[in-house]
This record gives sequence, structure tokens and C-alpha cells, in this order.
Amino acid sequence: ETVASGLPFWGNDERKKSARAGNLLLQYTRTLSPSRTNQLRFGWNRLSDQERFGTTGRPDFDVAGLMGIPRVSRRTTDYGPPSITLYGPDGTTDVFHLQRPSGPRDRVSNALQLSNVYSWKRGAHMLRFGGDWIRKYHGLWQAQNPRGTFTFDGSYTGSALADFLLGYVRSASIAPSPTAANLRSTWQSYYAQDDWRVSHTLTLNLGLRWDFVPHFYERNSRMVNIEQDGFRLTSLVRASESRFGRRMVESNPTTFGPRFGLSWAPAFLPGWIVRTGYGMYFAPNHPNAAFRMAEAAQEPAGATVLGALGGIPDILLSNPFGGAPQDPFSLAVSVDQHLRDAYVQQWNLTVQKKIRLGVLLDAAYVGSKGTRLPVTIDDVNRPVEL
Repeated sequence: ETVASGLPFWGNDERKKSARAGNLLLQYTRTLSPSRTNQLRFGWNRLSDQERFGTTGRPDFDVAGLMGIPRVSRRTTDYGPPSITLYGPDGTTDVFHLQRPSGPRDRVSNALQLSNVYSWKRGAHMLRFGGDWIRKYHGLWQAQNPRGTFTFDGSYTGSALADFLLGYVRSASIAPSPTAANLRSTWQSYYAQDDWRVSHTLTLNLGLRWDFVPHFYERNSRMVNIEQDGFRLTSLVRASESRFGRRMVESNPTTFGPRFGLSWAPAFLPGWIVRTGYGMYFAPNHPNAAFRMAEAAQEPAGATVLGALGGIPDILLSNPFGGAPQDPFSLAVSVDQHLRDAYVQQWNLTVQKKIRLGVLLDAAYVGSKGTRLPVTIDDVNRPVEL
């Protein structure tokens, strides 16, 4: 259990997390012959955590409700203050210094893994053939923005503090509905590897691995996505409408990663050893984007409003969302439906020289290059800065 507290202004602003983990590993190794063995492994792990705030379940700390802010969550779990930020000519202040404006949340992650490795010593070759099968489960239960988020920047009085005291809101958002995101995916990988002792001075390591890591889907197909055409947003689609099914993102089955290694002790250079290697590694998909897509499909009461740039204030704290229709997809995000799997290439070169008294001298070069690494753009309408 962990506890984080804010600045000692208000009290009762703790963020408590209770976590529990469980693991199981079973392994069966069988010798088939003096030169062949097989190893079968089964693994299970589970991590769950429950988050609660110091205000959770306490009506006397239902600050957002006592302020009379419309549309805030009425679940006792979500009791607490709104997120209020002042930034302007007179400085920047986070009024309540919240540990986290979302939640509190409950999370769980499960994984079932089955793997097998077959090893075969054949002459100068040490061959290995293997595969992995992983079933992933991720669950997240929370309200994304249950108490509302409000900013005051001095657009109407010249002072962010004065705007706050008068209730002149510059921008506000709310997403009070509880959501349940239950994500699933099955990952597979298969590989072949050969450690080949060509001679007493030269050894080669050759391998090829195939990884198939499709994107997550929501158990009940509750997901939405804003599809893209380059940097242009096209249309909002539900899981039932997506060309790529309930995952909503195209899967990529061509993820082959080669491996190569060499160790060479040249006979004409006694005491010298040269080692080099290269590998291509594909990155697994992270569930964060899928969580947002799932939450967006389950938030019918969200709203976002933006006040006038100046002059007469048109959004008041007493009823900030009064003129805003409920947006059923206020949390919608945009994930490239043709998103390809990211991968990293790594290579190295090491030269080693054995000198007197058993001392070794090494000189090494290590390089890496990432390709198709995911990039998050927080506001696609913002002009590109040159």
C-alpha cells in the first residue's frame, strides 16, 4: 500500500493505492536424447490495485457538489474538489493541489503465457526452435473527469485571481460517467536460432523471430476512434463500423526480426577477439490508447466549453455547462487506423585484447535506431511551430 499527499493546505487530499500481485510458474523439461531436449513453461501473473482519495465516500468533502457545479458525478466514490487552475499575469496556481484530477480508479492486469523451446545439438550447430503464446487482460474502472476541470487566465479582468473570485471561466470540461474498459489481446511469437561453431576461432549466431502483437480490443466492443488521413481527421467510427473489426487498428503480420552475431579470434592476431551483433526488435502495444478509445465510447454526459477571448465573460462558474449540449464522444481520441508496429534496430562491435597479467582491454561501439515510434500530438489544430 502506498500513500501520496499534497501540500499541507487543505488536508484529506491523500491518494491511497492498495496493490496485490500474484504469480505462478510451471516448467517441464524433458531429455529426448543425448542431443535433444524440450522445455515447456506455463506462467500466470496478476496485478490489481485500488485507488482511493482522502475525500472518497465523505459527503462533507463533496466540494464540487457543494459548489453547485452542474453535471458533476454524484457517486460517493468520486467526492472531492474540482480541478481549478489559475494562470495569468499574476502567476500560476493550482487551487486544490490535487494528486490526480481523474478517478479514483480500479485497475487489474492479467497475463497467461505458454512457451516451448526445443534444443538440438547437431554437430557444430546448436539449434533452438521456440514459441510464445500470451493472453493479455487489462481492466480499468473510473470516471475520467468526474468533478470538472476549470481554468481562469485573467481574460476578463486582467487578473486570473479576480476572474476566479468573480467566477469568469476561461475554459472548462467534465466527463462524470463511470466507465469500464475491459481490454483483451493475444500475442504470439516464434523463432529459430542457430549457434554455429564454424571453427575453433569463429562462432556465428543466426536467428529469425516473428512477432504478432495485434492491438487491444474491448470485450464488449465499446470503442470509438477518430480516423485519420495523414494529419487530417476524417470521421468518428465505432467498433461495429471499423474496417478492422473491434480492434479498430490494422494488424501487421509482417513483423520478422533477424538476429546475427559473430565471435572471431583471428589466428594471425594472438590475444585479439572481435565480437559483433545485430538485431531487430518489435515493440509491444501499450494499452493506454485503447483505454481512451474504450472510455470515450462510454461517456454520454461529457462537455467542453471555451470562453470568449476577452470582453464580456460568457461562461460562469455557477453554470459553466448550461449552454453546452452533452457530447456523447467528448473523450474521443484519434489513433491512426493504419498504425504500424514500432521497432528498434540494435548493433554493436567490440574488439578485445588480452595483455599481460590477465588484463583485458576492450573497445566497443553500440548503436540503435528506432523506427515508426509512436508520437502523441495533444492538439492537432495547433499550428506547427517552425
